[in-house]
Amino acid sequence: METNKIERGVCGSPVGIKTNIIAIRMPNTTIHRYKVSISGQIGDGPPRTLCCRYENVDENVDRIALVAGAFERIAHEHSSFFDQPRNFLSYDCGQRLYAVKKLTIEPPSKTFRIEDHRVEGIAEVYSSVEMTIEEEDRVELRLNNFDFLFEEHHDSELDDFLYSLLAQQALFQVNGAHILPLSTSHMILLNYKEHGMKEARVPDMCEGKRCFYGAIAQIRYMESLDGAPQASVVVDWDPTPMHYELNLALKAALICEKNPRDIDQSNNSIRLSNQLTGLRVHTTYKNPRHTFKITEVSCENACKKTFEYEGNEISVEHYFMLRYNIKLQYPGLPLVVEYAEKNKYYPMELLVVTRMQLVSKTMESRYQKKCLEKLTKFTYPVERIQLAQKLRTCMGMTNDSVYLQGAGVTIGDGTLELEGRVLDPPRIGFTKDVVNVREEECYWRPPPDATFVRPAKIGNSWGVVAILQDTRRENSRLGGREGRPKLLEFVRAFRDYAHRFGMQIRDPSATTTLTWDHRRPGLLKNPLKELFLSAKSQQLKFLLFITSDDVSGVHEWMKVFERDHIIPTQDVRLDNAMEMLAAYNSYRRRPQNRDRTRQLFSLICQVNVKLGGLNYHLICNGERSPAVVDRFLLIGIHVEHLHTDGKGALIVGYSANWNSGRFEFVGDLLIVEGGIEASGALRTIIERCYKNFCRRHGVEPQEIVIYRSHLSETLYTDTLESTKDILGDSAPGTPLTYIVVDKHHNTLYTRLDGTVKDHQNLKAGTVIDTGNKDPKWEEFFLNSRCGVHGTAIVPKYVVVYSDKQWPYDELENLTFTLAFATQTSSCPTSVPAPLFIAEEYVERGHRMLKLNETNVRNMSDTGGHYDQQKLRKFIYYEGTDLENVRVIA
Repeated sequence: METNKIERGVCGSPVGIKTNIIAIRMPNTTIHRYKVSISGQIGDGPPRTLCCRYENVDENVDRIALVAGAFERIAHEHSSFFDQPRNFLSYDCGQRLYAVKKLTIEPPSKTFRIEDHRVEGIAEVYSSVEMTIEEEDRVELRLNNFDFLFEEHHDSELDDFLYSLLAQQALFQVNGAHILPLSTSHMILLNYKEHGMKEARVPDMCEGKRCFYGAIAQIRYMESLDGAPQASVVVDWDPTPMHYELNLALKAALICEKNPRDIDQSNNSIRLSNQLTGLRVHTTYKNPRHTFKITEVSCENACKKTFEYEGNEISVEHYFMLRYNIKLQYPGLPLVVEYAEKNKYYPMELLVVTRMQLVSKTMESRYQKKCLEKLTKFTYPVERIQLAQKLRTCMGMTNDSVYLQGAGVTIGDGTLELEGRVLDPPRIGFTKDVVNVREEECYWRPPPDATFVRPAKIGNSWGVVAILQDTRRENSRLGGREGRPKLLEFVRAFRDYAHRFGMQIRDPSATTTLTWDHRRPGLLKNPLKELFLSAKSQQLKFLLFITSDDVSGVHEWMKVFERDHIIPTQDVRLDNAMEMLAAYNSYRRRPQNRDRTRQLFSLICQVNVKLGGLNYHLICNGERSPAVVDRFLLIGIHVEHLHTDGKGALIVGYSANWNSGRFEFVGDLLIVEGGIEASGALRTIIERCYKNFCRRHGVEPQEIVIYRSHLSETLYTDTLESTKDILGDSAPGTPLTYIVVDKHHNTLYTRLDGTVKDHQNLKAGTVIDTGNKDPKWEEFFLNSRCGVHGTAIVPKYVVVYSDKQWPYDELENLTFTLAFATQTSSCPTSVPAPLFIAEEYVERGHRMLKLNETNVRNMSDTGGHYDQQKLRKFIYYEGTDLENVRVIA
């Protein structure tokens, strides 16, 4: 898709940047590609296809090992056919074979057969394996020809070759590599200790799971400094949780934290079902062993479950004694079920978890999620890049690889170093005062006498709801059960601090306390509903909730009733409330301590926005900030799959600056079926944003800028054409800029001058637009926030289309400025505010659909399609008093 060329940026102070990008130099040679099909036969059974990827990771690992072993035998036994050194051949253990020298194949194909094929560590023995090699229509790859990058829909032929070439050492275990290849781009290092890697990076995660050193490779094409396309590979460290081989009864004991004899199926079957369903196991009492996937965990045990066997009704426990002479040690354990033609029941103690299965997201416990988060978020960027470098060396992605040497491909010894620029942050404007952002920490604080640009007016039409556990410790913390004075003191601090920023607020007209029982948490639903009905009858405009730290499941219902009764709410944890109170008291004693009130200030900002207020203006800085933004229509669109739906429905969040402030965003959500464009949702979004902007601003937008969350490159053109058609109908002649924001990439950026002890993330405002951009698309990387340690993923902004010739400086400054426009924090966000807010609406939509009484199942008409009328009534904000208020803040 043609777009105007964008002028390179020059604003900001230069900064050196280190990456995990490794350059690849391609020779002026031709590689020949062939199609491979391979199948194997176990005994007299039917042939089994081995050249296609299997869904189960453990099966696929075994498949790769079997195919790699078969190819090595064939290449050795039929070396005269291949007629070239082994390292001239690159096989991806799938359907592609690459050769430096052309193979002589008599049409239509060449078939090889080997007998008695077995691989160490794999139980199955194949009586025969057949491999067929045939030529394809397009068989030649010119390695230094990058013309395909500029085609409308280019294929991935060169990508596939490079993935295969770089993975050869891992796939074929060269020099005893001890690598587990999950695919040609994702591998696990098993003998990490021999390479000096820390045990702390691969902790045991309990429940029969542990982390392994994983490496993910991604082929990228970049425009080098001289403007010529260049291939590269991005290698990232990926801590990969996997199940290890373990008796299933012992795994159940680890999950329930009990002796297997003490596990009761009635109390533990749900927990076991969540952790074991979908897991692949194999039997220990059969030869050959039987492998299957657990479809469910039964509520019955081996003592109670009976079935008919040889004319008698016997228990599972009795059956194994009769048939296999096995006396079960733990007959009280729940049985696991395999669904075949009929359900088959197995005792856990006679099953073993098959090796090397990935831990799915649903199987991760809270502790395990925290463990992974700690590993990934608190690993310094420099250390992460060093880990990736070590891993790629172990995987054979170096010039020492005989396969790279055979193809004439060379790879960089180190990673790419670039030059970026640090942009100036915007200034924050209140009613009378303007404040600068602290560049090093990238946060700002309000001036001593600052007032909001548009403070909300609430008077006493608001209420406070405390949801407490009513324990002795909690009451002591709140100054005693009688009156709970500390709680009242916090409410007064909230009121006074809000008043200090110009909000017209008095004491609340209603105060309620609810008690939460952790044994029966669901009992609060009806009292909450009654509370909202009462608040509605009292015409309250806002409810402030203060919830005990251990309370769970209440926030979601609070937001459901907020939408049902159109009463904005704000939830504060008791711990945070007490911290804010202490900070406020410190500020009152010493006003220079106002830095400590950041959390309380953020709370006041959120409440003011939810009540229709505007906290501050943004003033663009920089040598070349956008000249005209007052009449820019800025739209953010975020799309996710609907978790609770099996029909492929999507939930779409969107936001735009259709309110009176130029950076004042509000939005909504849509539930659609199929693609967003096909359903007409995109038309609905753009037309609504455009009409609301015209109506509330009194003028038509001068330009439209759309920030869209991650989208596959193959969909760029279709999405763009739909957008242009819609604008052609709704806003003919209005210039459009369409930007896709991608946070789902593996490229790491860190300061070149950083050390392991220093804060190494890029400064907020760091932009990179040279040396690593795509040859086809105009794009830049912009880090708009300050992360901690290794947390910051630098978003990539792809300018898919632009009607105007933007200078990069203008577009980059606008994007950075928008990261400050959420109105709810004194720090910038990772993506521009319209997209960040759209993401918030999607998250709210998931919760609403999950818990709303009129749930997803009841929101389908007789044809199985979503009833948009019901969705407008119960889920959407359009048509309610909250449609022009950003209640999600």
